[in-house]
Amino acid sequence: MPSFADTAQNPHCFTLKVKDDNCPYIGVSAKRFCLNVSTIVSVDNTAENEFEIFPNPVSDRLKISNHKLSDLVVEIYDIEGRKIMVKNLPANESEIDLSQLENGLYLISIRSKDSDRMYRKKIIKSN
Repeated sequence: MPSFADTAQNPHCFTLKVKDDNCPYIGVSAKRFCLNVSTIVSVDNTAENEFEIFPNPVSDRLKISNHKLSDLVVEIYDIEGRKIMVKNLPANESEIDLSQLENGLYLISIRSKDSDRMYRKKIIKSN
């Protein structure tokens, strides 16, 4: 399944080349394919009950409620799937500063350091 990072305006392209040298005449054919992942219909939130984020839309500071009280890794992706921020958040910390981000749509990914469970959500940054 494609991730948010796979979505982009630029397609993922590859060329398939086939060569048949079993006949008296060697046959060669090449075909180029391009795939564009434009959006993700749904995201599996395996850790939906472990984390809450607010406010959304956010202007400066995003609060993360961590029900399991474990150290977190928070990643922020822009709309083109580029990772623009990574923050290690100790269990006793509950905010990240997003004031330097431009207004727009982002994806936040939160995972506990002691688990492979992940929470993903779209957030809106506005002033």
